[in-house]
Amino acid sequence: MEAYDATNARRYLLRFGPEEELVEALVGWVSMRGGRATVRGTGAFASSVIADVEGEERKIAAAEAIAISGVVDDGEAQLRVTLLRGMQPIGGTLVSAKALGADLEVLVLDPDAAAEVSEPTTTAPGWGDVAAASAAAAAPAPKPSTGPSWADAAAASQQAMTQPEPRRKKRRKPQPQAPLFQPDPLPGQKQKDLSYLDEPQPEPGDFVQHKQFGKCRVDRVGEDGGLVIKLPGGRRKAIKLTVLEVLDPTEDSQGRLVYPLVPRKKR
Repeated sequence: MEAYDATNARRYLLRFGPEEELVEALVGWVSMRGGRATVRGTGAFASSVIADVEGEERKIAAAEAIAISGVVDDGEAQLRVTLLRGMQPIGGTLVSAKALGADLEVLVLDPDAAAEVSEPTTTAPGWGDVAAASAAAAAPAPKPSTGPSWADAAAASQQAMTQPEPRRKKRRKPQPQAPLFQPDPLPGQKQKDLSYLDEPQPEPGDFVQHKQFGKCRVDRVGEDGGLVIKLPGGRRKAIKLTVLEVLDPTEDSQGRLVYPLVPRKKR
């Protein structure tokens, strides 16, 4: 059994719109914020693929997801889902899903929190029990008549996502936002390479030119040098600027800033 300290866990509400690939987008988002999280929520899928206990996959057409729960750890998602198609419930492990709409409550665990490993017992709990215990430990005590409801939180999240981005001047060079102080590394701990902060920094709405993926739009910018880019085909991909060097931007025929990306040379 592995137990993780959820004292410093951060809670987020993620809302997925039509045609978004839920599992892939969720894994990329969590990877940029520590790589380990517990997930629970509901939604509706235009199509999905689930696997039974023997690993046999099954494609499901449009259905309601009345329960989604599980964990994301080290770039992989282990999500259990209960679908309702007509009056027939269908359960299994969610492999992929194209959303019609979904709301997920994500509890991101502290990436630096070490796991406590105990000796196995006759009834050792699984990852799902650890996820439920972490969520219960971090959940605030419910108030009888005050505080926003789940619907209020979802509406606030939707309003924040639909705010138009401010217009930006062309041919500007973003200034890197380096931290004010760099903490000394612990003994034996490898110091992080922050040299990418001295390079041009793409922002959401800009474009990058990737050797493999082509010209891609920047959707999100992480705090640790990570980017989520939207590929020409519509898929989203998480990349790290610690392995890619960002060159000075150019302007394409439509007046958009495009940052070339090249493999970073090893030092």
